[in-house]
Amino acid sequence: MQEAQVSVKESLVKIIDEMPEDKIAEALDFALFLNSKKKKEETSLDSRRHIELKTGSIESLQRLAGIVDWEGDAVVDGENYWD
Repeated sequence: MQEAQVSVKESLVKIIDEMPEDKIAEALDFALFLNSKKKKEETSLDSRRHIELKTGSIESLQRLAGIVDWEGDAVVDGENYWD
């Protein structure tokens, strides 16, 4: 597997050597995008591994029942709740 990676890198270097400067800049931009995408995916996986479940009493949930009407206006309901 290591040999295949080296040959791919060598091929990429040869291609880049033949490209005009503006196309090299585009290739660099794309490579940076791929790197950032990979880092975001890794971060996302890490955050999913650390989910914390917070629980509450049934009494705290019962206090919330009926505060918001499903057919109402969310903004108006929110304003009424905080008034």
